[in-house]
Amino acid sequence: MIHSEKIIFIPSLRKKNGTGHLKRCLDWAENFERINILVLNRDTAFDYRNHPLTRKNSRIQWVEGTQQEDWELLILDNRFTIELPESLSGIPLIALDETGPLRNRASYVMDLLPGLKDLENNRNGFPFLKRTVCTEPPGSLHRILVSFGGEDSSDLADIFAAAL
Repeated sequence: MIHSEKIIFIPSLRKKNGTGHLKRCLDWAENFERINILVLNRDTAFDYRNHPLTRKNSRIQWVEGTQQEDWELLILDNRFTIELPESLSGIPLIALDETGPLRNRASYVMDLLPGLKDLENNRNGFPFLKRTVCTEPPGSLHRILVSFGGEDSSDLADIFAAAL
């Protein structure tokens, strides 16, 4: 049996990749006592420690790439991965929407986004995306929230506000 403290999540935290990868990993681990997150590219990462998704989450354990532990499962949600630290070789790997060379090393591949249909996988996992669906449209609108994601790397919010 795999214990949740022996699972490590590897989300994309690169600037201009958005925060959806991190959000999905946190959603999957919402019932874990400890959430282990490995940051692959610290030099190109957004300010993940001070982001609203992580700032107040005391269960997150940030893992250094060279940290040795007896990991039992890796969950990779990094979009395009060339390699992992040598210390993680030989550990079973689940890859989510991975398009890089590590896709071929994965024990199990899930493509949650429909755009990856032409790649071979174990499962199309669109139902695994956590989303809220509005079943009834509102009778009238008084306010509208417009969001450009958790990162807004193109600064669309300011451009939009100036256009209004």
